[in-house]
Amino acid sequence: MTSGAKAFDPKIQALYYHHESAEAQHRVAEKDFITIKSVFSQVLAKFPGAYHGALALAWDSHETSPAEGKSAARHQVISRHHQSALNHDIEFQFTEQRLNKEEKNRLVHVLSHQPTGGLFKISLRLPGEMTAPLLSVFAVTQDENAADARHTSGPCYLLMAAGGVERYESFSELNSQLARRLSGTSGQDPLLKTLCLSDLARLPENHVVGNDDLDYEPCVEPMLHCHVAGLRNKQARDFDFLVQQAKASSDSYPAFLKKVSEVQVCAHVDEAMGHRFKSLSVRAEDLAQPQWLKYAEPADRELYAKLDRQYTERKQAVDALMDGLESLEVFARNEIGRYVRKHLGYSVDVQQVMISLSDEFDIQSGAFSIQNCKSLIEFAMLGLPTVSGDGEVILPAVHANPAFTFGFVKTMLNELDVQRRYRQQLRARLTHERTLRALTHRRDAALALSTMAALLQGHLVGERSLDLIHGVRADIVQDDVVMTLGSLKLAVNGVRFKDILVFRSRDAAGDDHYALYAPGAPGGQDLFGFNSWRQLSIEVGRWLAADAGARYLLDQSAITTEPDHSDFLEKVRRKGTLWSESSVVFHELDGDNFEERLSDATSHKIERALTRDESALVGFTHETTYANRGALALLENRINELDKAFVHTTQAMVSFEQFARREGSKLLNDYISSQGVGERVDTDTIFVDLDNADYVATPDFTEYSRLRSLTSLFMEGFSDQYAFTSKAPMYSSVGQDLRALPLYFAQRVDKALREAALGERYIQWIRQEFLNSSHEQYHYRRALFGRRLQFDMRLAAMREFLKGHLSTAQYQWLVQLIVSLDKQVLEQNKGLQDRIKRSSAAMFRFAGYTVQGVYMLRDFSSPDGDFNLLYTPDAPDGISFRKLTNYVELLGSPDMRRYYYLRVPYKGQPTVGSLFDAMDRNLPGRWITIENPEHQNTDRVTDIHDLYDEQISRIVADVDAQTRSTTERWIEKTYSIVRLLGAALLMPFPGAALAWTGLHLTIDMQRGLLAYHDGDRATASWFFGAAVYGALMGGAGVKTVVTHDKALIVKVGQWAVKKLAAQTG
Repeated sequence: MTSGAKAFDPKIQALYYHHESAEAQHRVAEKDFITIKSVFSQVLAKFPGAYHGALALAWDSHETSPAEGKSAARHQVISRHHQSALNHDIEFQFTEQRLNKEEKNRLVHVLSHQPTGGLFKISLRLPGEMTAPLLSVFAVTQDENAADARHTSGPCYLLMAAGGVERYESFSELNSQLARRLSGTSGQDPLLKTLCLSDLARLPENHVVGNDDLDYEPCVEPMLHCHVAGLRNKQARDFDFLVQQAKASSDSYPAFLKKVSEVQVCAHVDEAMGHRFKSLSVRAEDLAQPQWLKYAEPADRELYAKLDRQYTERKQAVDALMDGLESLEVFARNEIGRYVRKHLGYSVDVQQVMISLSDEFDIQSGAFSIQNCKSLIEFAMLGLPTVSGDGEVILPAVHANPAFTFGFVKTMLNELDVQRRYRQQLRARLTHERTLRALTHRRDAALALSTMAALLQGHLVGERSLDLIHGVRADIVQDDVVMTLGSLKLAVNGVRFKDILVFRSRDAAGDDHYALYAPGAPGGQDLFGFNSWRQLSIEVGRWLAADAGARYLLDQSAITTEPDHSDFLEKVRRKGTLWSESSVVFHELDGDNFEERLSDATSHKIERALTRDESALVGFTHETTYANRGALALLENRINELDKAFVHTTQAMVSFEQFARREGSKLLNDYISSQGVGERVDTDTIFVDLDNADYVATPDFTEYSRLRSLTSLFMEGFSDQYAFTSKAPMYSSVGQDLRALPLYFAQRVDKALREAALGERYIQWIRQEFLNSSHEQYHYRRALFGRRLQFDMRLAAMREFLKGHLSTAQYQWLVQLIVSLDKQVLEQNKGLQDRIKRSSAAMFRFAGYTVQGVYMLRDFSSPDGDFNLLYTPDAPDGISFRKLTNYVELLGSPDMRRYYYLRVPYKGQPTVGSLFDAMDRNLPGRWITIENPEHQNTDRVTDIHDLYDEQISRIVADVDAQTRSTTERWIEKTYSIVRLLGAALLMPFPGAALAWTGLHLTIDMQRGLLAYHDGDRATASWFFGAAVYGALMGGAGVKTVVTHDKALIVKVGQWAVKKLAAQTG
């Protein structure tokens, strides 16, 4: 290509190939060499033209915009991205007060896709009476009617699609500065790269551009249209120039390809945007810094920066050690890539390999068909369902290979077993001595940074706590004073908080001092100093009074393999006097010095995280032809598809939280519009502080913040403990200027919260939408609901069988009984009727109340307790089927008591709660024995589809009983009832139900163990995310970021401007 077709002589030219495998079956045959030679010269002659065509096709082809999620031609997507970037740049400069409101509006108008006056294209005069356009660089005058840029007055602007916006006081200043930057004596300014390469080559070395060497021509098209057209033109011209240059030069082939690659991706734009992004981030970081850091002494700022760099270095060291195990997806991609190279001899992007599987099963309303298409990587992580017939492997055309069959995929996934091997290697890596040391060093750096941050914020009053922390970290030994490091432990069950550390000093006179390090603690403070253990304990207990604090403590202490303590924490929340000085105890960490003790804490955290994650794995000790990983994946996939179908039939169905957000936002936006204000609000993004009447410069929007969103307040509604006041500080989490809202907006919020009664309206809507038998979707929803519940039970039974918790006989009996719960299927299957004629499923009751979603399954023909089971889906102990013994045994643990308590109707909870309090006393026999007679039909499940009506009707009736009271129209408990309704509606959909109801305190059980953060606020970047900022600062340009997340730049840009607006507003 570089030498031209004429230079190729197939008789004397040798042909070589590079291949990733030297094995015989992967070598190119001699006949293929002959074929390649015969067509090579033909291809070379046509290649340049074909390449131009390919470039044009790439610009015009459609793709989905990551920012908008809509399909559009690529040139339109790029135009919108650059428009968004420039709009953010303008907004940023407006925030910095470099632009006023009028100037901002003028520039935003120029960026609209409409022609405008006062916009000029710029050209540079070259030697020999030639001109070269500065592509993507425009001059803008303040006067929209200006026809000649040189004779305009007032400020002017240089608008560069890749370089942002620059303001000049006059055209003369703009022109002279631009001429200076284009001169060769000023170095390689990015503006020179906007010239075509052929034009750039015509400029003599050290050329000087005079003020009269620039021409300004009115731009009659929209600016962004000219910009994209210029990019396309430059790309085509630059490619031709490189080909011609290569023919006349001795540049190496790799050097030529590198230059072509830069032209292909418009690297000059990429690099210019990268430089601009970095410069903005540097300026924005200073604006976004918290007050305590911005106004600290220079020496303190320097020390803080040094500690921040040290933390970053140690974090990078940990990241390097975890290379290849960053996530299950990364591991699976690498393993599959190696497997394909080994067995097929070539590389393929496994994310682009799609697998399509067909599946069909019956539901009450007819056949339910599934066409499941996922990437190979997804099936590797989730499991490949066992379906009848082969699936279809869809490969990109450039990677087509007849050996890459569905059979090959099945064999590969079975051999790789990426889920299990990933967790094995993850455990080995995280527990390796070198990794443990690196994690310990990183945690120490985070502690040092947090300590400095606490000092600058005034969180550590006096020097005693600071001296204690430094003394322990430095292993200082003092006479008559013992300083040590420990963790905090709950006395009720000995559970250690995973991140909380306690520094303790104790002298011979018994004078103790403690420094509590609680990274991510509610209230915005990570370090605390105390002169007694009682003070420390009471402070921790005080956190339970607020939802954020309770979530934090529960998350810090949650683990599956230790006794449950959520019941104790919940009781403390209801009755604070249960918390005392002795509720938490000091646990001294093992080790002879600080590093060893901190390593002990780190090891404990790692082990807890690994144990929690591994507890979800199925043991696969009893795999058979009918119960195996493929069958498990098939059930899971069917459940997912039923979920999608149910949601599709309920497009109007929203959770109460979504309902409150939608209706609450509408109420407020209607009021705003009635006041003639053009703003709009989203109740999810407006937060109020009900505990502190003073505004703060940097509100805490983290998970454990005490701030309440307006959505949550609308959900709670007006209650006896109504705490909202129109004087409460109000903040926007997205940087919206709330001062632009009507004067009495806060008063309107107060009125709306008192009168909206969204809970009652939601109940009315649920009844009409889901219990109306004449509704067109009613019977289809019942069919989906029933089959979904059946598959849930079968999935749970298979998991228990695979883990060895059920025998083969138990499993086979359960499957037949679960299948028989479909009345139509049972009536049509005489053999099934005979096999389960004395078996049945019945609702489970306690204290006379039905326990939602829990069922008794029994074979009355067998005296064996193995065939008298209780189905407990999503039980906290992870057991789905347990022997149905008696109430005392079933309700023996606090976590199971809470499980049953939350599943009984609201009106039955007081009775059930009273019985729980009496469980340890001698109860009458009627409260111990579980009644389940064979011929009692009251609670029998004869058709699983009837549970759709039963569950929703019962909860709605319960809500009616509570909300009809005129004296308790909106009592605080109403909110809990409405949430319980959501739980009933979504009970067969556990993922949605758990996330939606909020009946349990949220525990973050994230599976990404590599997101092993210590939670310190101080270690968080003040501005852009470390990955984005690091990639850009490393000189990789925007390409590196876009490769990983095309929408990331847009997201970061939007957040940055809004965050800065909030900071400066």
